Amino acid sequence: MINLKTKQRVKVPRTKRYKKLRSVAILNILLLLFNIFSYYWISGPGVLDIQAADVGLCMKICAQGEDDCGNLTAAQCAELISPTPTEPEEEEEEEVVEEETTVVPSAAVPISPITTPIGLVSQEQIGNALVLAESAVPIYNEIKTINITFDTTVDTAIDMVSEVDSIPVVANEIPVIPASASSGGGSLLTFQGKTNIKNAIIIITLTSPQTFYATTRADDNGNWDWTPPENLLPGKHRLVVMAMSPSNAQIRQVYEMRFYVEAPLEEVAPAEPDISEPEAPESIIPGELLPPEKLSPIEITKDIYILDLEVVPEEERIQPGSEISLVAEVASLNPIVEEEVTLVFTINKNPNGRLIFKDKDILTLKDRVSVIKRLELKKTIEPGNYIATVQLTKKDITYLTSVGFIVKEKETESVVLLPGGIIVRQTEAQKGLFTSFIFLSLLLFFFVLLLWREYQQAKREVQITGRDLWRDGQIA
Repeated sequence: MINLKTKQRVKVPRTKRYKKLRSVAILNILLLLFNIFSYYWISGPGVLDIQAADVGLCMKICAQGEDDCGNLTAAQCAELISPTPTEPEEEEEEEVVEEETTVVPSAAVPISPITTPIGLVSQEQIGNALVLAESAVPIYNEIKTINITFDTTVDTAIDMVSEVDSIPVVANEIPVIPASASSGGGSLLTFQGKTNIKNAIIIITLTSPQTFYATTRADDNGNWDWTPPENLLPGKHRLVVMAMSPSNAQIRQVYEMRFYVEAPLEEVAPAEPDISEPEAPESIIPGELLPPEKLSPIEITKDIYILDLEVVPEEERIQPGSEISLVAEVASLNPIVEEEVTLVFTINKNPNGRLIFKDKDILTLKDRVSVIKRLELKKTIEPGNYIATVQLTKKDITYLTSVGFIVKEKETESVVLLPGGIIVRQTEAQKGLFTSFIFLSLLLFFFVLLLWREYQQAKREVQITGRDLWRDGQIA
C-alpha cells in the first residue's frame, strides 16, 4: 500500500496555464493596491477647492502651426470662467430673471362657500374636518414659537446653516422680540402655529404700527408658519389668527396674541406709560409702546381672497445661479363669480430690504387658480435671508402672503487636477475608483478561484513512478 506521506511529498508541477493565471492575479493585486492609493490621494493630498458651478473641462483650441495647445491649467480655467473684474460694476436693481409663468387650475379641494348658519354644523362634519389623531380634542388654534433666523458666517467645509433663535409662546405671557430681529439686519421673523383643523386656511390680522391682512395654509397635521412681509416697527403688536376649514367655513377657531418688539436704545424717547394695555415686560420701556392703529379682524364673507405661497427650489439647496419656482395659489370664497384679479410678486433681501424682483400678473379667477413662476437667480446675488411675497388688492383691501427662504453661499466642491490640466470632481473620481475597486476585487476572487482549481487538477494528475517508491524505501 502506498504511504500517504509519499503522495504529499510529491512536488505538484506548475503548468503554463497555472503560471499565467498566477501572473495575472499578481498584476490584479498590484492594480488593486494602486486603486486604494489613488482613492486615498483624491480624498486628501490631491484635492483642490473650486466653485462647484464653475467646474468643467476647460480647453483651448489653437490655429494650425501654433504651439502650446491643449488643456488649460486650473488657474487659467478659473480665470476664463470667472474673470477678475477690473472695475466694480454698477449693481442691478433685479437679481432674478423670470423664465416662465404658468397658470393652471388648482387641484385642491374647493373652499366651501358660506351657506351653513353658525350652530348648524353637525358633530360628524366637525370630526371630518379635524386631524384624525386629534379629532377627539376640542377645536384649537395657537402660535407655538416665534423663530428668528440670522445670517451666519459661511464655513465652506460644511453646509451652511443659519442660526435660529426660538422664542417659545407661553400662555398669559407677552413674547418680546429683540431689537436686532426688527431692524432688518439679516434676520427673518417666523411665527409657527398649530391647529387641529386639517389643511386649515389661516387668516392673520396684524394690528400694530403696520396693519394688513395675511393668509397661509396649514398642512395635513395642522402645522403652519408665517413670515411677516416687512420688518415690524418697535412697539406693541397684536395678531388675530383664525384657522378655518376649507371644507366648511363655519368650522373655525380664533386665536389672539400680543407681543412687543424692542426698540434700539438710540430710538428710545421718554413718554408716559400706557396703563390701558397689559403691563410690559421689564425689558420694554414704556416709551417704546406705540399705540396701534385700529384694524378689526377680517370678517368671513364671500369677498374674501385666500392666498398661499411656496418657494420650491429646483435643487437640494438654493444658491447663486440656481433656479426656484414661486408657486402661488389664490382662491375666492365666492366660487360662482368669475372676476379679474391682479397678483403682485416681489422678492426682497430681508424684510423691507433691497428689492431684487417684482412682477405683476393679471388673471381670471373663478373658485381658485395656481400660478407658477419659474425664476433664475443671478450668480451675483448675495447669500442671505430673502422674503417672497404675493399680494392681491380688491376694494381697497390688500390680501397677502409671504414666505422666507435662504440663499446659501455658493457651494464649493473638492476637485482633482489630473495630468494635462483636466479637472474632475472629487465625488465623481471617488465614485469611479470605488466602482473599479469592486470590479478588481471580484476579478481577483475569480483568478484566485481559477488558480485553486488549476492546482487541484494538477495534484490529481500527478503519477507516482517506481522510482518514487524506491526513493521512499517501499521497494527494494
